[in-house]
Amino acid sequence: MTIISERLQHLRLTHSYTQTELARTMGVTRRAVYAWEHDKCPEIPHLIQLAQFYQVSTDYLLGLTE
Repeated sequence: MTIISERLQHLRLTHSYTQTELARTMGVTRRAVYAWEHDKCPEIPHLIQLAQFYQVSTDYLLGLTE
C-alpha cells in the first residue's frame, strides 16, 4: 500500500463510511474507491474532492505533511 492508499482508507474508516457510501458521495463507482485504497492514485480532481470532503490538505493525502 502507498501512503495515499493508507490515508484514504484510514480516513474512510475513521468517518465510518463504507466504500459504497463514499463512492456515492464522490460520484464514482465502489470499484474506484477500492482501487484508490489499493495503490491506484485518484485523479487530481478526485484528490481535491477527497481532501475537501475529509477536510484535510492534498499534501496530507499525498504524504507530504503529517
